[in-house]
Amino acid sequence: MIISATGYIRQFPFFSEEHAQMMNLIESNGNIELNLYRRAIPVGIPNIAFIGFTGSINYWMVAEVASHWISDYFLNRLRLPSSEEKMYDEIRTNRDFIRKMFRQEEHEFRYYWAAPMEIYMNDMGLALHRTNNWISEYFGVYRPDRLKGLHEERKIIAQTGHRPRRFYFSFQLNMLLIMLLMLLYLIL
Repeated sequence: MIISATGYIRQFPFFSEEHAQMMNLIESNGNIELNLYRRAIPVGIPNIAFIGFTGSINYWMVAEVASHWISDYFLNRLRLPSSEEKMYDEIRTNRDFIRKMFRQEEHEFRYYWAAPMEIYMNDMGLALHRTNNWISEYFGVYRPDRLKGLHEERKIIAQTGHRPRRFYFSFQLNMLLIMLLMLLYLIL
């Protein structure tokens, strides 16, 4: 079942009190504080996931990558921490960091959009560099076409167990080429 909703009041009247307690839904200042591993799944409940609790400026791109992550989660393709306690530790660490550094509650904080996307892609074994060179990767506009191959890449990883190869002209390779050209210039 997929439940779609809009709005900023976090209430879940469709969960029984028992299910809310199982998911550790904590009420804080009239809002529900979600204890979600990777801001997506409640610890210890394998058949439910949430998309949309990683708020960011580029929300729809984060939601796209989170959707793939949740799909891999339901397909048992993700390597999760070895214990529920480690998952809770990460949740607490993130919450404490946000409260200490930004003086906000976690449900009010808007993440820098690249960080959760990189975490999700890293968990799935996908390439973090989405273009073919370091200049466009770090100085180009991050457009949706960077994400267009996620499904195919996930499929290859599931079938072969290996990340698909892609050409990437890195900064280090660029510097090596410049040094070689300079050396060649000095020799000639």
